[in-house]
Amino acid sequence: MIEDIRNLSENKWQKVKVEGKNRKHQEIKVYDEFCNLRNYNGKVRQVVLTEHGREQPSFLITNDFDIDLKNIVKNV
Repeated sequence: MIEDIRNLSENKWQKVKVEGKNRKHQEIKVYDEFCNLRNYNGKVRQVVLTEHGREQPSFLITNDFDIDLKNIVKNV
C-alpha cells in the first residue's frame, strides 16, 4: 500500500492547511479516495496523509463521506 501511495502523481494530492500554534507541520498532503474492504458490504473512504511529521504515510478509513478533509486532518 505504501509503495502504491508513493507512486501516485502529484496532481492527485491536495494540500490541506491546518492551523494551530503548537502544530509543527501545518500544511499536509492528503489523498482521498473511495475503496472497498474485504468482508464489508459497501464503500469506505480512505484518506492518506503525508508530510505530517511522521516517516510513513498515515492511512485513515471512514464511512463518513460528508466530513471535510480539513476536519479529518486536524485530528491527526
